[in-house]
Amino acid sequence: MKFFSPKIIIEKRYRYLKIDKKVNFQKILLNIIFLIILLVILKKIIPIINNYELYSFSFFTSLVIILNFFLFFLILTFKNLSNESLEIDSRKIVIKKKFIFFCYYNKEITIKEIMRITYKGWNFITAANIFNNINNSIIIQANTGLEEDEEFFFGTGIDLKIYGIFQKTLKEILGENCKKLDFIYVEY
Repeated sequence: MKFFSPKIIIEKRYRYLKIDKKVNFQKILLNIIFLIILLVILKKIIPIINNYELYSFSFFTSLVIILNFFLFFLILTFKNLSNESLEIDSRKIVIKKKFIFFCYYNKEITIKEIMRITYKGWNFITAANIFNNINNSIIIQANTGLEEDEEFFFGTGIDLKIYGIFQKTLKEILGENCKKLDFIYVEY
């Protein structure tokens, strides 16, 4: 299981915690191998598709299947190869998600807005749950002033030990206000 686990860097100082989840080399290698397999399959399928009439049902069906498979690969790569970081200080929690150098998700949550923090054990990424955030280990529920509470997700593959460090640091920062906060552990 170490083969698929992300590289996690923890930086802890007084009333400050930073958790960086980096991609390991094996995941990059697996995605490259998967892309090569995809290209070989496409090379074998394209001559078969060219034999169809241009406006036939089989042509469009084959094209849709290929495009769906490629879209699934892109989303899986985007999710697996993204780097995440979570920073806690005395005023806020900042969650950043990056793909290569592009930051595609940046959320700041003030400590006063946080209502509940849930830890969910690590799940495998499957076709059924690739499009939702079921794989994220730490879920922060905050009252942001909207009609419903908002959930912020962090840490695909974060284990219970790192969640314990996160929880302990947050309790140190909050002090007496920690009693208002719910810490939940969900096991599948």
